[in-house]
Amino acid sequence: ADPGLRDIPVIMVTMLEDRSKAYSLGATDYLVKPVDRAKLGKLVAAYYSADRTPRALLVDDDDAVRDMVSRLLITDGWEVDQAADGQVALEKLAKADPYDLILLDLMMPVMDGFEFLLEMHANEIWRGIPVIVLTAKDLTNSERQMLDGRVQQVFEKDTMSHDELAALVHSLAKQQSFQPSDQ
Repeated sequence: ADPGLRDIPVIMVTMLEDRSKAYSLGATDYLVKPVDRAKLGKLVAAYYSADRTPRALLVDDDDAVRDMVSRLLITDGWEVDQAADGQVALEKLAKADPYDLILLDLMMPVMDGFEFLLEMHANEIWRGIPVIVLTAKDLTNSERQMLDGRVQQVFEKDTMSHDELAALVHSLAKQQSFQPSDQ
């Protein structure tokens, strides 16, 4: 019903085998769970606009992490902006076209990742940007609940080696590169 959103393709992924209902609700396409990742990738790629470079915002106060993750994303064809804290990240969000992906640390000076997520989700335009959390913080149950629904995935930095982190970011970048937001 929203004129600003009606042209965004929607792929319904569900356990129910009811294609007619999916299409009547406005779905562009339809997949039944469990979903084959390759099939989903091909389907999403059909709606992907390859005429622009996907953009990521990397928010982390650790220079070494920002450097490593940026290099991985750039190698995968991404344009990467960086911010050392949540406040700088919000300023970048306000000045730029929406990003296709945000990689976010939680523990930072000035404005931490939790505050950043609350501010980000208060803005309707930014709310749909996928967020991947990369953190060394041992999360409490209440912190996990706060993140639930606001982030795509949480990865704990100190439970994996730099090589594992590099492989993970490389994999996530490949998955997300099929899904730029043209909002």
